[in-house]
Amino acid sequence: MSAPFAVSPDGLSFAAADGPELLTWRHDGAPQWKVFTEGLLVGVAFVGDAIVTVDTDRRVCRWRRTDGDLVSTVSIPYAPLSMTVSADGRLLVVTRDGPLVDSPLGFRLVPAPGCVAAAYGPGEALGIGHEDGTFTAVELRSGAPWGSIRLPAPVAAVAWTALGSWLVGAHRTLYRITGDGATIQAEIAGADHPMELLAVNVNGIIVAARAGDRVELYELHKNRSVGEFLLRRAIGGIQFGPGLLLAIGLDDGDGNWIELSTGATFRTEPHPGRNRATWRLENKGDLGAIRGAIAMHQAGGAPIARYVPPPEDAPPGGGGYFAGCVSVLVFLFTCSLLCGGLMVVMYILKTYDLWRYLPLR
Repeated sequence: MSAPFAVSPDGLSFAAADGPELLTWRHDGAPQWKVFTEGLLVGVAFVGDAIVTVDTDRRVCRWRRTDGDLVSTVSIPYAPLSMTVSADGRLLVVTRDGPLVDSPLGFRLVPAPGCVAAAYGPGEALGIGHEDGTFTAVELRSGAPWGSIRLPAPVAAVAWTALGSWLVGAHRTLYRITGDGATIQAEIAGADHPMELLAVNVNGIIVAARAGDRVELYELHKNRSVGEFLLRRAIGGIQFGPGLLLAIGLDDGDGNWIELSTGATFRTEPHPGRNRATWRLENKGDLGAIRGAIAMHQAGGAPIARYVPPPEDAPPGGGGYFAGCVSVLVFLFTCSLLCGGLMVVMYILKTYDLWRYLPLR
């Protein structure tokens, strides 16, 4: 069974599920605490000072982040498929009947039969993907659709990017869709396997997609692929932490995290009583392209550096290379005249023995 995996917004803690077991680690991979739950965990998320889980017994539990004490338990009326959390800490539980959105009065269903993926957008926006390939953007409060589009393959993953568009994974293609859900802005194809999960970094430029036993990377400045991480293990969860920190959850409660700005990789260490697994993470990401995409976005698409032509590109007579050559020639000519004149004077003095008339003393 694949394990959901989560990283805290500050990047200092990680959590994973392995069946009914919830495991946590520090940022250096050292184990923190673990607890057993009643049902099989299908979702894990950090919300404030708590870790929230949802299980197959339809329970949403909050655990104190520091020591794992159970804070609260809420029952939900629908079988959960997965769980996600928005940047501002709003929980969303995906069910076949539609997404359950968190509110002060508890979880509320947004009816959407055939729902397989969903994500919060800005404000009152909600994006919902269906198994028949339909993606719909709805108004969260009323559930009224803003726009809908039919994709050529079943939707598997939905996310929102800070660039102002929806991201939808359908088969081996990543689609960028306008905020109203009505128009495809771009299609990025090339995944080796069907996409199943999506994660977007905080500034919305870099996207990670789970595709089989690998994580595909994309950048949205030029809408292109920028490599992949190959693990050859079942991948249960992917999520970005602060900056370019990418967390990847594996089966059996293991995990990796990679700092995409440097390529540095880290792994979880086993909790007491658990075996230490070994695996290889093959880094095939184009880190230079990732950094370049972010730099170009921050520059607003303008050139990052300005070309200053060398002096030889200056027009003749207008300074630069030509003026420098003339100055050197004048200097050399003057020195030659002075040296030649001095040699003539010395020759005359020696030839006519005029040295003795010079006031040398």
